Amino acid sequence: MDLHHLHTYIRPQQLEDLTAWDPGWNWLAGGTWLFSQPQPHLRGLVDLHPLGWNELEISAEGLKLGATCTFQQLLQYDWPPHWPGIRALCEGMASLASFKVAHLATIGGNLCLALSVGVVAPVLIALEATYTLIDLQGSLRHIPAQDFQIGPQQTLQQLGEALRSIWIPAQNGCAAPAPFSGSASPKRIPPW
Repeated sequence: MDLHHLHTYIRPQQLEDLTAWDPGWNWLAGGTWLFSQPQPHLRGLVDLHPLGWNELEISAEGLKLGATCTFQQLLQYDWPPHWPGIRALCEGMASLASFKVAHLATIGGNLCLALSVGVVAPVLIALEATYTLIDLQGSLRHIPAQDFQIGPQQTLQQLGEALRSIWIPAQNGCAAPAPFSGSASPKRIPPW
């Protein structure tokens, strides 16, 4: 779909290249939503791709995903079998994403769009992920996944602020669960 009202397209090489933010602008990551619906309010796009935020970094502490990491990058990565949380995320994306979405959609775009049918957010909440947002001055803000989306197509993201990365702690999705030892007491289930 053409976006007929656009008059600005910016491809910053670094975030500091942006000195101001216009309320009619939007970040462009994969564009699968932006280019699928009319966007009459949209006057400009700021392309995140030149910033190189598509990293996928694995460490003993966990997994860092850059906001422009595509679904395809995650689906093609050879994940260790002892990472059940990440495998669940990939299975959800693979089963629900069309060809176009799988190849173009970004993790960050999916999260910031906050559609009630999104496949990424519920898994990242279960994995106790943390999102890092960055403003035009380079200040970082860290928000737990469970707090980020506050309603359908509503997030805590502020005007001019971009989702920079997603952090998943090793113990929550990037490692096998610890073997159970000891006794367990049954949980009481409420009667309602």
